[in-house]
Amino acid sequence: MKKLSLVLLVSVMGILLAAEEFVPLRTLYVSTLGDDKNSGLSAEKPLRSIAAATGLAQPGDLVLVAGGRYPEILQIAVSGTAENPIVFRGQPGETALLDGGIALAGWRAVPGQAYVYEVD
Repeated sequence: MKKLSLVLLVSVMGILLAAEEFVPLRTLYVSTLGDDKNSGLSAEKPLRSIAAATGLAQPGDLVLVAGGRYPEILQIAVSGTAENPIVFRGQPGETALLDGGIALAGWRAVPGQAYVYEVD
């Protein structure tokens, strides 16, 4: 099995990760350089977020995610089927990271308190 570079925990039935013999009916492209106003139907005009792709994905779709960091929380409303799953896959040779977190800057240690930090 090929290395899966997109880590995604999904509890929705019918959605598969990196199915080996999957032949998509349609491919949606996602890139950190994209724009969610794009259709996502070509590598030249990708979507910016995985969340936008989940809003467009239908049974039989492949969501191909380019390398980069995607700080998103996803809700997948559409489920695939056994015959037509929805597959999320990282671009070959690239590492896509779905971390689900929000980057915060400005953290500083609270004096005299181990492991306690504050942020503005």
